[in-house]
Amino acid sequence: MYHLGQDILTDDLALFIEAKKPNLVAISADIVEDERRFVYDINNKIVPATKKAGAISVVGGQATLGFFGPVEVRSPFQQYFRHQTAVRKSV
Repeated sequence: MYHLGQDILTDDLALFIEAKKPNLVAISADIVEDERRFVYDINNKIVPATKKAGAISVVGGQATLGFFGPVEVRSPFQQYFRHQTAVRKSV
């Protein structure tokens, strides 16, 4: 298990994923400064790197709860996240 911390650059994270080939990449975001950039980076850098490595990517955290509007994170877990978001908002 690797914990890379909050200051790793997206491109460096993608390279790390491709090099280490983990089974699971979990990203938890509590604060996101630029939501559109975050979603773009996940969709266009992290998800492709995890697929190339044969891994599964999971994105969550408090900051991601509002991301499922006009701009969405596209992943195999999209429906799961929509469900979890609805559950969290109803609690």
